[in-house]
Amino acid sequence: MPTTTVSAGTASRDYSTISAALTGEAANTDDVVIECYNDSAFDEFLDGLSSTPASWTIKPADGEGHDGTAGTGVRIVQSSSAGFHLCDSTSPVVFDQIEMDHNGGIPPGGNNTTGTAAGNRVSRLIVHGADGGAVSDPIAIRNWFSHARIFACIVYDTLGRATNWGAIQIDSTSGDIEVEGNTVSHSKLKSYRFGTLTGAFVVKNNVGFGATTADFDGAGSATAATNASGDATAPGAGSITSITAADEFASVVGGSEDYHLVSDSQLIGAGTDLGTTPTGINVDIDGETRSSWDIGADEYSVGNGGGGLSLCKRRLVPVVSG
Repeated sequence: MPTTTVSAGTASRDYSTISAALTGEAANTDDVVIECYNDSAFDEFLDGLSSTPASWTIKPADGEGHDGTAGTGVRIVQSSSAGFHLCDSTSPVVFDQIEMDHNGGIPPGGNNTTGTAAGNRVSRLIVHGADGGAVSDPIAIRNWFSHARIFACIVYDTLGRATNWGAIQIDSTSGDIEVEGNTVSHSKLKSYRFGTLTGAFVVKNNVGFGATTADFDGAGSATAATNASGDATAPGAGSITSITAADEFASVVGGSEDYHLVSDSQLIGAGTDLGTTPTGINVDIDGETRSSWDIGADEYSVGNGGGGLSLCKRRLVPVVSG
C-alpha cells in the first residue's frame, strides 16, 4: 500500500493544524502519516477520522518528539475542555509520542483509539492536566471497542470520572486489548479500570500509584504479569505492590513531574519481555530500546533523565507504523 506523508505545524508546513490534515487527507486511500512539528503548541479537538485511508498515523517528525517530560516536544495544549476522540474510523489509527496538556480542563470521553480494525495503537503519550472538575467522562486514555494496544504512556493529574472509572479505561469489549508498560500517577479514582472483557486481554509491565480508590481494578480475567502499584492491587505473577513513588521516579512533585526511573528503582529489570512485535513495542517513552524490560513507561539507562547526566539524553523518535 502506498504511503502519503504530510506535515502539520505553523512554520510553512502542509497543514497548520492536525485537524486540517485529517480533513485534507480524508479522501486519500493510501496509508496516511501526519508528521507533527514543534513549531508552536497545537490547540484543537481531534474527532471522527475518515475510514477511507488505509490507515492513519499521527506522530512527531524526526527530532520533534518529547523526551519523556512535559514541554519538550510536540504538544497539544487545550484552551477549552475538549478531548481527543480518535474514533469512528474502521481504518487502524496510530497515535504516537505526543504530549496532551488538558490545561486544567476535562476531556469528555478521553483520548481514544477505537474502531473495528485491528492495529489501533496509542503509544508514548504524555497526558496530564485533566483535573478541572467533575463532568462526564474525564478519562485520559479510553477504548470501548476491540483491537487496541496501549503502551509506554505516562498519565498524571487526571481527575477520573466521578463514579467508578480510571485514568486508563478499557470498557467492555470482545477483546484483542493489550495495555503494557504504562505509568499512571495520581488519578482521582483509579489508575487502570477494566470492564468485562472476553477474548485476548493483556495487562503487563504497568505501574500505577496515587489513586484514591484503587490503582488496578477489573483485571482479574486478564493475562497479567509484572505490574506495580502503590497499593495492593497490581495483578499477575511477578507484580510489585506498595511501591513508594519517591523511591522509583526522578520527581513526582506537581509542576516538575519526571517519571524516568532512578538508578536504584526496584522496577528496573522487573518487567516481562514483550518482544519486538508490533513495531515500537520495545521502545520506551523517550526512544530508548528496551533491554532489561523495566516496569512502566521508561527504560532506565544512564543519562536518560532519571540517572543524571541529562546532557547525554537520547532524543530518538521511533516511527510506529501499521
